[in-house]
Amino acid sequence: MKTIAILIATIFSIQIIAENNSSRNQNKYCCEMKNGRTVVMHEGKEITTNQTLTDGTIVKTDGIILKKDGSRTMLKEGECMDLDGKVKSKKTKKKEKAKMESPR
Repeated sequence: MKTIAILIATIFSIQIIAENNSSRNQNKYCCEMKNGRTVVMHEGKEITTNQTLTDGTIVKTDGIILKKDGSRTMLKEGECMDLDGKVKSKKTKKKEKAKMESPR
């Protein structure tokens, strides 16, 4: 009986972890190189129209970022922007994850 309870708890834990991991990658706009050109991906698909984020920032299909204050920048390959307009590098995320997983 204990084995069944542990098995059920393990299955639910794995499901919760999988949901958390998939939600981390959603709602982000990530810049990639495809066939020699810069493209912006969202939820695994290339965006085909400009996107306006919750803070008023506009993400253009070629990776150009237009902030609400009028400033302009461009996503570099491997960078992602969340819906609040915060830019993070995929490499930085991997380093943070490695630190969290390393034994102390």
